[in-house]
Amino acid sequence: MTREWGRYSRGAYVKKDQMMVSILKPHAPKRVFEPCGAEGNLARMMVESIPSIEEYALSDFVNFAVERMSESLADLPKITVTRIDIDEEYAGIDFRRFDLFLCTAFEHLVNDREILQALSKGTKVALCLPNFGGKGHVRLFRTFEEIESRYGDLVHILERQEVLSGTRRAVVGVRE
Repeated sequence: MTREWGRYSRGAYVKKDQMMVSILKPHAPKRVFEPCGAEGNLARMMVESIPSIEEYALSDFVNFAVERMSESLADLPKITVTRIDIDEEYAGIDFRRFDLFLCTAFEHLVNDREILQALSKGTKVALCLPNFGGKGHVRLFRTFEEIESRYGDLVHILERQEVLSGTRRAVVGVRE
C-alpha cells in the first residue's frame, strides 16, 4: 500500500468509481458504510456528488491507508475513517444505522457471505465485482448468474451493470 499509494485514484479505478456514483445516485443513500476503502476516492466522489448523504463511514484494514485517507478527506466532515478489518471484525459492527453497504473489494474477503448476513434486512447492498483473478482475489465472477448463485439467497438483486468494458460487474440489491 505504501509503495502503490495513488494507484486506486487513477485510470480505470476512477472510471469504476464514477460509474458506481452514477448507479447509486438515484437511490439517494443517507448513511453509507464502505469497507476496504483503499484511498477514499470513491467516498469523496459519493459525498461530493450525492447530496442526500448525511454520513459516510469509510474503513480499511491497513493503518497507512487509514492515516492517509483521514488526512486527504479531512475537508469532508460527513466522512469518518476508521481502521477495521471487515473480514475479521464484521460480527462486532453495528450496521443498523446504515442504509447502504458499498464495497468494491468484496472479492478479497473470505467472509463475504457472513458479512452480508450481518447486515440488517432492508439495507441496500452495492458491490462491484471483477471477472478476472488478481493478487489477493479470493473469488471472481464471470457472469451475473455466478453473483446471483453466491449471494441471491441473501440479497435481492435489483440492478446489474457491466463496468469498464465488462471487466467488472456492479450489482445493487436489498438485503433480504
